[in-house]
Amino acid sequence: MRRIGRMWMSAVVAIFFLCGVAACGGGGSTPTTTTSYKGVYTDTTGTQSGSISATVTGTATKSSPFSFIRNAFAASTASGTLTIVGGGTVSLTGTLDGTTLTLSGDGYTFTGTTDSDGVSGTYTGSTGGFEGLDSTSDTVTVYCGTWNRPVDVAHDCNNERNGVWNIAVSSDGTLTGVENRDDGTHVNALSGTVSGNDVTISNDGEGGTGNGIISGTSVAGTFLNHKGCAGTWTGTAGCE
Repeated sequence: MRRIGRMWMSAVVAIFFLCGVAACGGGGSTPTTTTSYKGVYTDTTGTQSGSISATVTGTATKSSPFSFIRNAFAASTASGTLTIVGGGTVSLTGTLDGTTLTLSGDGYTFTGTTDSDGVSGTYTGSTGGFEGLDSTSDTVTVYCGTWNRPVDVAHDCNNERNGVWNIAVSSDGTLTGVENRDDGTHVNALSGTVSGNDVTISNDGEGGTGNGIISGTSVAGTFLNHKGCAGTWTGTAGCE
């Protein structure tokens, strides 16, 4: 009799476990969640740049004793669009695995890490980097442009340099971006804030700071690099 009782209890536990995984009784329904990102990219040489947008679709489960198990198997799919300055668009598809976002299409592969602010990573197809902001609830505007730094012998900047300077600005005042290092070896991330039309930027890769003004669909400003050499930068909204 005790053996039968133990078998009965084991069966009850097994059914309860399966219900927790399979959402028995409708208590564990899996509504769809959507997160969007929008940002900018450039390669190391500055010959290819533009904007990138992505939408991640996944599932969120209601609370149950075993919701953590179902969440472990919840898949998130991703799709996006790569806009190349002067070169049209490319459709991207991929996945979000934990915090790792992967998007591929037409020979490009973007791999980034997501957090509460957005996404940051590198890409192949050319070699470069990208930065993006969460655009699920906030409007993100992208600006693509260039920078130039003239000779400044006094600060040991003995050659004129120029490159790509792309930024993404959120309606919540957050700024991110990319610029290619002038020797073509890597891409530096930019971060900052926007208050009204006033832009403040830091170069996270090499140091240095910048400022600018947004005027309609254009943005322009100045910067000081890590040596104290001055330069200028400009951008146009849309990155097309």
